[in-house]
Amino acid sequence: MNKISFRKVCSSLALVCLTHGTGAFTAQMRNVNKSTGELSMGPGFGRLGGTCIAFGALLSADEFFLRLRVKETANGLEYWNGPSRVTKFPSELKINVLAYVWTCGESDRVDANSPQVILQTLRWNIEWKTGMKTRRVKRIELTLSPSSTDEWEKRIGSPSTPVSLSELRQEGSQVWNVTLAIHDQDAPLTDSLILTVMTSTERQIARFSGHL
Repeated sequence: MNKISFRKVCSSLALVCLTHGTGAFTAQMRNVNKSTGELSMGPGFGRLGGTCIAFGALLSADEFFLRLRVKETANGLEYWNGPSRVTKFPSELKINVLAYVWTCGESDRVDANSPQVILQTLRWNIEWKTGMKTRRVKRIELTLSPSSTDEWEKRIGSPSTPVSLSELRQEGSQVWNVTLAIHDQDAPLTDSLILTVMTSTERQIARFSGHL
């Protein structure tokens, strides 16, 4: 190899190392829905008397998770958005919880108003978890809106429940979307966002974790 060619190769290698470092980027963040940009927080299932609820929780922040890339380095994982390294979650986040509600007791169908009433009376506690320590998210805005089985399948997939789909799709079953808007100081990307769903009597019925 002549000197000119050797210099070109070295310059190219130096540019690659300067731009990307010694680590390698993965194609995309895991557990991210490519069509919606939402990060899965996992499924859940609860039973309140004769009413059963299948949950699917999703974390979103516009296109934040779609644009995020992971870089493996000798010191661990790094997160990047284009040329910029990212170390914190956005201060504005949303948790969307799709709730599939149906009767699993003696009655034949879910009352038209009962799913909405039940979801409104549940307690939705959100905490940031750093190691073993947690801190409560104080400012949360909750909205409740009707959804559909088609929306569930698009964003969640197959419901995770201990019953068959035929029972789940019975007449009178309903799907609702619980949106929890979080206004908080930026949390490190190494933290986990924990959502705990409880009854008014402090009984836990579902728990979800959002983490990278």
